[in-house]
Parts: sequence; C-alpha cells; structure tokens
Amino acid sequence: SGLVRNSADFRRNPRLWVFPPSLSSAKAHLCLRLSAVWPFAEVRVIDIFGDCYDPTFCRLNPDMTVPVLEAEDKVVTGARTIAGFLQERYAGDGDGRAVLAGRSAELERFKALADRWDEDLYALSGGRRPSGTRLADRLRLARLRQQCLSIVEDEASSSEDDGTEDDFSPSGSPPSSSPQASRPDNRELQDAYERKIAELQHREEFAGRQSEEDWRSCIMHNRRILNSIWKSADELLQRSGAQDGFLLSSELTSADAFFVPIMCQMQVLRPSDFRRQLKHYPAVRGYWARVQQQEEAQVVHGLRSWGLAQPLLLKRMLPCQLLGVRCGCIVAPDLPEEVEERIRKLQNEMQMRQG
Repeated sequence: SGLVRNSADFRRNPRLWVFPPSLSSAKAHLCLRLSAVWPFAEVRVIDIFGDCYDPTFCRLNPDMTVPVLEAEDKVVTGARTIAGFLQERYAGDGDGRAVLAGRSAELERFKALADRWDEDLYALSGGRRPSGTRLADRLRLARLRQQCLSIVEDEASSSEDDGTEDDFSPSGSPPSSSPQASRPDNRELQDAYERKIAELQHREEFAGRQSEEDWRSCIMHNRRILNSIWKSADELLQRSGAQDGFLLSSELTSADAFFVPIMCQMQVLRPSDFRRQLKHYPAVRGYWARVQQQEEAQVVHGLRSWGLAQPLLLKRMLPCQLLGVRCGCIVAPDLPEEVEERIRKLQNEMQMRQG
C-alpha cells in the first residue's frame, strides 16, 4: 500500500529513496528509470536497518519504509502508488505506447497481480516457517526504540534541538534541504515511532503463533499468485505477437518494472525453480533474454543492484550490528511505562483487526 501526501516544499527534480535489494524498491526504481522525468531525477540509497528511523526521514514518511518519491509538491510512498504517479505525470515511451494501443487496463491488471506476490514467503524453503524473531527485525526494533526513547527524553526535558535535522545524510552525500510532507512536533514523531514499534512487535508475535499448517497454506497461496503472474506474462507476450518486444509494448513499461524484479528474486532465491518456469514458458524465456540486455533492468537487479547498497551497508557496519544483536551488545531499550502501555494498546488493536 502507498499514499500521496502534500509537501510543504516544491521539488523540481524528483528524488527517490530506495534500498536496492528490496523488491518494492526495485519496482519503483525501474519505473522511475522508464519515466520521462528520469534524466532529471536522483536516487538516494537508505539503510533500512537504521537511517530510515531517523527523525528527519520519519517526518518525510511516518511509515519509515521505502520506496519514497519526492516530486513536485508531493511525497509518494509504495511501489504501485509511485508507478501510478509517474505514469500519470511522466509516462515513458513504453507506458505511453501501451495506453495509446488501448492496453491500459491490461497494464493495471498485471501490476495489481504482481504486487500481491510476497518474496519473503517465497524464500521459505520446504514449507519451513521462519523463526518468531529474526536478527534483522531485532536490530530494527532496537533502533526504533532508541529513537523513540530519545524523543521521549527530549520531550520530558523540553530541550528540542531542530538543528540536528540537517545532518541526516543516509547515502553519505552532503546534507541538503529535503522536502518534508509535514513538520510534526515531538508528539507526532513519538506517535509514529510507537505505531511502528507496535507493528513490528505484532508481526513477530503473529509469526510465532502461526501453525505449520497456516504457514503451508500461506506459502501455497503465494505460489498460486506466482504461477498466475507467469501465466499472465506469457499470455501478454503471446497476445503481442512480437518476437523482440516486451509485455505490452516494443519498449519496457511499468508492467515490466513489476515483473522483472520478481524474476530476479526467483533467480537468486530458487534458481532451479526459476529455470523450471523459463522452460515451461518459452515466450518468457525469450523475454528474459531481451530484458537482460536493457540498461535499465541491469542497474536494478543482480550484482549491480547490490553494488548500489554495499558501500552504505559497509559504512554502517551492518554485519557487525547484526553480530552485536546476536551477542546481546545491541538491545532494544525499555520505554517509560505509559509509552509501553500505548504500544500494547496499539498491538491489541492490530490483533483485533487481523482477527
């Protein structure tokens, strides 16, 4: 899911915040590269294990997730919402030709289908369920609680220091004036942190309560979605009839931007499964060969994608941070009881909504 929110500032040249290895970031990144505004855009890499919980990024996107697009007087979150925003305002050659050919409905249907696939469920091998608490989530929770505690202490001492915001620079680039969707005070920041902590803790508790049968059911449902995606892609290619084109046009479209990252994830996570699918769908096999020759696709998948994130992750010493979590050197701090109570209430509300 995603949102389009008004920004207090106007950004002439779009800026996209991503974590390259993630599926959603790859979709949004490729959509931006295929849009008409790409020559004027910039891409910032952000550490999703720490920097995305910085107060400045929290102001930009209170959900503290990527991808996030800053464009004009808007802040747009979520891959599919970003794709729609770019298609509406800055449609590239591929999307433009697909719409003129009367295939806009097919374009939207395919993106909606591809957006339902969960790469985390796919990564589970042999139907095994994930552990209730993973190192990465424990690191996220520790960073979230540290930021929340800092805000609580600032509020208690009434000593806010707004000047620290401009020091935020996830990608190691010089600080700049990043457009903000709003200027929330400490109370609004604290609310955002409490919601995010409750969301993460609820997700871990829910995963721990799931039975093996439940996990197998979720994995099988996710597999059916994946099979539908491949079948739909094959049908689109067959319908197009072109031997040198892509899903909906002779140029890459936002539909391709949603399919290519899925193929890349499959190739990395389950190479044998990926090869079986290519063998079963010869049209997609030819399509994959063509896609790999496109510069836009080369940048957002495979080693080049990891290459975009690697310098930042090494600078932040992520392996050492994960080791610190495992060894107990990095822990999630306790918050004041009234804050913990609000977090528990939020978790209970999430649990009731989920049933």
